[in-house]
Amino acid sequence: KAYVWIRPSGLPFKGSKSGFGYPNGKIYAFRRRGAPGKSSESWGWTPGFYTTTTAIASTSKEEEKKLRNEVVYNFTLMPLDGSDTNTSNENEFSVTETQMNALLDSGDLMLANHWEEHDFVTRLEVETVYDEEDDAYNHDDDINNNSMDETSKNATIPSDQPPRNLIHLTHLHEPSVVHALRHRYQNSYDEFISLQNNNACGIYTDTGPILLAVNPFKSDDKGILYGKETKEKYRDEGERRWQRGESGDGDQENGSSLPPHVYAVADRTFRTMVTRMYHKDFDYSCKRSQHSTPNDNQQTKREKTNQSVLVSGESGAGKTVTTKLLMGYLAELSERPQENTKLSVNMSIERRVLESNPIMESFGNARTVRNDNSSRFGKYIEMNFSSTPFSSPTNQTEEAKISLVGASVETYLLEKVRLVHQSIGERNYHIFYELFSLKRGVDSYVQDGNDNIHDKVEIEGNDETSQIANESNASLVDKFGLLNYDMEDFRMISNSDTYDRRDGVSDFDTFRDLKRAMNIMGFTKPEQNAVLGVTAALLHASNVTFHEIGEVECALDMDNPHLSYLVDLLGITKEDLNKALCYYEIVVGRGASGEENHFRELSQSQAEKGVEALIKATYGALFQYLVGRINASISGSDTTDGNVSNRGHGKSSNVGRKSRDSNKKEASIGILDIFGFESFEVNSFEQLCINYCNEALQQQFNRFVLRNEQEEYHREGISWSFIEFPENQDVLELIDSKGSGILNILHDQCRTPGASDKTFALSLYDKCSSHSRFEADSRQVAQQLFAVNHYAGSVEYNVEGFVEKNRDELPKEATDLLLSSKNEFVQTLAKILQPENTQPSAAGSSKSTRPGPSKGASNRPTVGIQFSSQLHSLRQKIDDTSPHYIRCLKPNNELVPNVFDSALIANQLRCAGVIEALRVSRLGYPQRY
Repeated sequence: KAYVWIRPSGLPFKGSKSGFGYPNGKIYAFRRRGAPGKSSESWGWTPGFYTTTTAIASTSKEEEKKLRNEVVYNFTLMPLDGSDTNTSNENEFSVTETQMNALLDSGDLMLANHWEEHDFVTRLEVETVYDEEDDAYNHDDDINNNSMDETSKNATIPSDQPPRNLIHLTHLHEPSVVHALRHRYQNSYDEFISLQNNNACGIYTDTGPILLAVNPFKSDDKGILYGKETKEKYRDEGERRWQRGESGDGDQENGSSLPPHVYAVADRTFRTMVTRMYHKDFDYSCKRSQHSTPNDNQQTKREKTNQSVLVSGESGAGKTVTTKLLMGYLAELSERPQENTKLSVNMSIERRVLESNPIMESFGNARTVRNDNSSRFGKYIEMNFSSTPFSSPTNQTEEAKISLVGASVETYLLEKVRLVHQSIGERNYHIFYELFSLKRGVDSYVQDGNDNIHDKVEIEGNDETSQIANESNASLVDKFGLLNYDMEDFRMISNSDTYDRRDGVSDFDTFRDLKRAMNIMGFTKPEQNAVLGVTAALLHASNVTFHEIGEVECALDMDNPHLSYLVDLLGITKEDLNKALCYYEIVVGRGASGEENHFRELSQSQAEKGVEALIKATYGALFQYLVGRINASISGSDTTDGNVSNRGHGKSSNVGRKSRDSNKKEASIGILDIFGFESFEVNSFEQLCINYCNEALQQQFNRFVLRNEQEEYHREGISWSFIEFPENQDVLELIDSKGSGILNILHDQCRTPGASDKTFALSLYDKCSSHSRFEADSRQVAQQLFAVNHYAGSVEYNVEGFVEKNRDELPKEATDLLLSSKNEFVQTLAKILQPENTQPSAAGSSKSTRPGPSKGASNRPTVGIQFSSQLHSLRQKIDDTSPHYIRCLKPNNELVPNVFDSALIANQLRCAGVIEALRVSRLGYPQRY
C-alpha cells in the first residue's frame, strides 16, 4: 500500500465513458473536497492510498487479454473528517499503468510523507474499517483496535509530527506543505500551555531560509509566545549558537532546542550582522564544508554586512504585528542604559523607534474587509547600528557593544482614494475616528458667563491636572467643530456605515497611544494640535456643498456650518476658497505684450472633484510631514534634546545639537513591510502598482532561492547542473519598460492635453497587444479592460480612473490658496505640495531623465513613475543586504481563531512564491534526508 495525495480535478478520465470503470461497471464521479478538516472547504487535493494488481475486470476478451500483464493501480480515497464514513465505491477507482503515468506526469499525484501516512491512519481511518493487507507496511499494527474507545476515535493529535523545517520533508510539494501547516497550526492551540512543548509556536514553520507565519487571530494574553521569558530564551539560544559558531541559517532541526519563531529570525539577522561587522573575512552564519574554497563565487554575497528582513503577505496576514515584533526584539538586543530617564530629554533612540508605530498606524492604517488594522502603504524601516572594537570573538560582553544609533522610515504608495471612498464594511484612516475620542467625557459640559467650556467628568491624574486636561480637550473639541456632530454626520467617514473595529481595539486606547507617542517623538503641544486641526478640517471639507448658478457655473454654499470650521482651521477665507474651487485660471499672451489672466467657471461636479483633490493632496502632505518628523526624531543626529522641533518639512535642525561621531553607522538592518499580491473582482491603478512591486520582489526572491539551493549542493559536495529558474523579467518589462511599458504609456498620456482613460486604453492596446503577458480580447476592449499574466496568475484591470489617479494633482489655484494661509502649519504642508525642480526618471531607467512635461502640465512626477523610481531604489537597497524572508499567511477570511482554510493558504503560498520555490527544489534534489 502506498499513501498519496491526489488531485481528482486533474484526472484525465473524469466524466469520460471511454475511460476505465469499476468491477460493477460504474464510472467514478469525483466530489470537490478539502484537506482533513471541515468537509465544506474546497481544495484541489485529497488523501488516499493505492494497491497494485496485474488484472482488470472487463467485458471484452480482447481487452482483457491485452491488459492481462499490465499493472493496475487500485485507489481508495479516505474520509476527510470524522463525520464522513462513506465506504461505497464512490471513494474507490482503478487506473491502468498508462493512466498512472499520466497522473504522475501532470503532477496530479504526489507521494505522502512518512508522518502523513501515520496521520492519515490515525485521523482518517480511525472510524472506517478497510479490508487492508499490506505485507510491506501495515499501519493497522500501530493502532490498538481492541482498546479504541471514543476518545481515541476522536483524537486529533497523531504521535508523529511534521518537521519544524519543511525542507526536511522527504516529498516536498504543495499538499504536504499545506497539510503540515494545518497540523502545526491546529495543534499549537491544543498544546498552548508552555513554550517547552514546542507546539505553542506551531503558527511558525521554517521552509529552508523562509519563515512561514500563520496569523492566529488570537491575543497572547499570557505572554507565552511573545512575553519577556520567551524573548530571553531566544536571546540566550542565539548567543549560545553564535559564540559556538553554529549555523545561523534557520535550520531549526539541527542544534536548536527552540521552535521556529519571529524572534529566531530577528536574532539570526542581528548576529549575522554582528559577525560580519567584526569578521568580514569569515562567516559564522554558514557551515563551510570541505568542498568550499576561498575563491567561491558566492563568498562575496555571504559577506554582506547589512541585513534585511522582508515581511510580506496579503491584508490580514499579520505583517504589521510581525514588523513590530521584529523591531522590538532588535531594539532590545541593542538597547543601551540611559543616564537620564525623563520623558522628553535624552529619550533612548530604541524607545523612539518603537514609538513611531502608533503614529504611522493612526494615519496610515484602516479597517478593510480583510483586516481591522490594515497598513494602506508600504514601508521600509532601516535600523542603523554602531560598535566598538574587541579582540576575542567569544567575549561574553560583545552584545552590549552593539548599539542602535538611529533609524529611518521610507513609505510607498499611500492609498489616497480611501479618503473619499470606502467600501461597505470598511473604514477611513483610524485617525478620523480616534479624533472623536476627544469628546469622551466632554459631551456633558457647562458654559460659564465668559463662554469658557468646563468638563464635568474627571480623568486620570490629580484634580488640578484633570481639570486642566478636560478644559483643554473640551476647548479642542469646540475649536475643531466636533461638539455638535458625531461620526455619522461626516460624509468622509459615514458613506460605508462602519464606525468600529471587529478586533475589539478601542479608538480611545489607540488615540491615547498616539498622543503618548507624539510626546515621546518630540511633537510640541501646538504642533500636535495643528496636526489634529488639519485632520478635523478635512472632515468638514467633505461636507461642503455648492449652489448651481446657470448651466455651468457654481458657488460655495456660504450658509453651510461646516464651511466656517473649514476656513478657520485652514487659515483661509470663504471667498478665496470659493475662487479656488469654482474657477480656474488661464494665462494668455507672451513676450512684450505681457500676459493676461482670465478666469473660467467650473461646473458643480468639477468643483466637487476639486474638493476631493484638496482632501487627498492635503492628507498626503500631512502624512509626508509626519514621516519627515519621525525621521528627524529617530535619525540619531541629536544627543542633548529628545524634543526635536520641526524645521523645513520635518527635517531636524543642527541648531543647539552636537553630532555623534562615535555613533556613526557601521551596519544596518532593514525591515520591509509591503503589500502582498492583490486580485479583486475589480482591479484598478492601485492593484497594478502593488502587483508590479510584488513582481519585482518576486524576481529578487527567485534569485535568492536559487542561490541558496546551489550553495547547499556546493556545501554537500553534490554535482549539479544549472537549474532552469522561473523568470518574470518579461512581466516587469511589460509594466515599466521605457516607451512601451504600461506605466510609461500612462505617464505620456497624463502629460498630453485632453488625455482620458479612453485614450490611454487605446494607446495601451496599440502598443502592448503583441506582448505575450498582455491580454485584451474583444470583450475587454469593449469594456476598457486589460489583463496581465503575473507570476501568481492573470489579473484583469479596469482602466477607469487610471489617468486621474496617476496625475494625483492639486489644481494650482488650490495650492496657491494653501500657500496664502495665515496658519503656518498649513503653509508648511503647501510647500510639500510644491512641484520639485527635478523629477524621477522613467520607469525602467533609474538614471536617465525624461523630457519636461507638456505645456501647462505640472512638474510633479506622476504617481506611477515616482513609484517605479522608489521601487528601483528599494531593490538596490535589498541587493546590498543579505535578505531574510517572512511570509505571513491568513488562515481564513473570517478573521477568527482555530479555522484553517486549506484552499486559501495554498493560494497565498502560490502568490508569495513559496510553491514556486518548492518547484525549484524539486527540479534539483526533491528528496532530502
